[in-house]
Amino acid sequence: MQKISRPAITAVLAATLAVLALWAVPGALADQSLSDPTGDSATAPDISAVSASNDQAGNVILTVTTNEPQLDPNAAFFAWFDTDSNAGTGLPAEGLGAEYFILADAEGAVLAEVQGSTVFVHLQSTATGSYASGVETIRVNRSDLGDASSFTFFVESDQDDGNGNTVASDQAPNGPPYPRYSVSQESTLSLSVARPAPLRGKPIAGKPFVVVANVSRSDGAAVTSGSVSCRAKVGTKAIRASGLVSSGAARCSLRVPKGTKGKSLRGTMTVSVPGAVPVMRSFAFRIG
Repeated sequence: MQKISRPAITAVLAATLAVLALWAVPGALADQSLSDPTGDSATAPDISAVSASNDQAGNVILTVTTNEPQLDPNAAFFAWFDTDSNAGTGLPAEGLGAEYFILADAEGAVLAEVQGSTVFVHLQSTATGSYASGVETIRVNRSDLGDASSFTFFVESDQDDGNGNTVASDQAPNGPPYPRYSVSQESTLSLSVARPAPLRGKPIAGKPFVVVANVSRSDGAAVTSGSVSCRAKVGTKAIRASGLVSSGAARCSLRVPKGTKGKSLRGTMTVSVPGAVPVMRSFAFRIG
């Protein structure tokens, strides 16, 4: 494919970053780290170390240590990702074929994807960037990297002039072979489901009834999707019940049969969220 010039990429993504900076822009031990020689960056931020890690939710975190306590407004960072282990595909970048790359600065980040000879800029992605005390932190979920379980990567710092032209840079590592990082799958997501309780008072014969239980994730992320399988019965008679996940809670909705006052309504709710083992909770209430 035709090589796209670095200044052209920087100009397009920098413009996109400027737009995103107007929006409200909504962690893990280092699994891999490398050092980089100092004094080789000219006027660009001088990279001395890079680390890569990931958390239970599949967020990949790159931390880039430099010599600048505060980042110059005309400085930024690139993170290049080869997700198919083929240097001959993707965007040619210093001996690496990048299927994805991120431009990040002190205020945010932009993710770009390479398909054939076309570069697509993702205006909405999980990519974020921040800079504090000489360290740039770049974060992106693996779902935005083609759900890759591993990738080869390198990072670089760029210093631009007032016209957007790159005048100096520092790469880490300085050339191939580049490190390959595997996203850890050792930590599994787990769910906590509270004891089910009536949404509005006890069940009444002949009336609709909803039982609800709060759901939380072990990674601390909000529970915004999932499914609930509901089963209910009065005595030996099964009752049709439907389930859903909404606003961090699992719900089972049903209609209590007429003529069942004083009997027991019993059932179970099984909560499922992608990536986690389903959790079942039972409930029992006296019908009024």
